Amino acid sequence: MNYIGFDELTLCFSAACAAANLISSPFTPRSFFSAACAAANRMGRMESSRCHFSAACAAANRLSSAFKTASYFSAACAAANCSQDRQAALSSFSAACAAANDIWMTWTRIRRFSAACAAAN
Repeated sequence: MNYIGFDELTLCFSAACAAANLISSPFTPRSFFSAACAAANRMGRMESSRCHFSAACAAANRLSSAFKTASYFSAACAAANCSQDRQAALSSFSAACAAANDIWMTWTRIRRFSAACAAAN
């Protein structure tokens, strides 16, 4: 993955993306998650909250079901990272979690995803 810039926050975000790809399920298409990470890294603002958000992203991706595509969660991750700022980082992430929960209502591991959202918040 290409690092965008050389500041600590970008490197932290990129490292979290790489870690999430490494721990994702072998049944999960990693390319979707990688693309969302790259987009969020490119468009996201350079705030300290990005490192925390990225860690939550990686944790939730790890907890996702092997039979779910990563694309739904990754899209929510990218949207939250792109929209967050110093005042709205938490609310943006919460909204993304809620949206992802709505998308995944038919899946059996929603409790684990909800727990990851709660922990991140």
